[in-house]
Amino acid sequence: GGLKGTGTASIKVKDLNDMPPHFTKDEWFVEVEETDGNILPEAPILTVTVNDDDEINNFQYKIIESSGYGADKFAMIKNNDGTGSLKVVQPLDFEDPMQINGFRFRIQVLDNEGIN
Repeated sequence: GGLKGTGTASIKVKDLNDMPPHFTKDEWFVEVEETDGNILPEAPILTVTVNDDDEINNFQYKIIESSGYGADKFAMIKNNDGTGSLKVVQPLDFEDPMQINGFRFRIQVLDNEGIN
């Protein structure tokens, strides 16, 4: 036997951003006034929330363009608190026969810090 020394190793397991985000609802419903000509509302018409089991997330939101009529009339933006908001980006006209029944399309959340 020679001389020995001992020490302690402390290991913290860090969370890997490997869990997919999911919306807190399957579908959101909102009513919005038609626009006054080309004047678009500044405020978002809808805010969506996401759950993700990871500690660190970098959510990005988008509309799936080919997922339904009218998807091009709206845009998703990311808020500072991690939620996403839907904004009107093109005029809405109730008297337009294509718009009178409203719009239905899909939105998507991506976690850009995650493993792809």
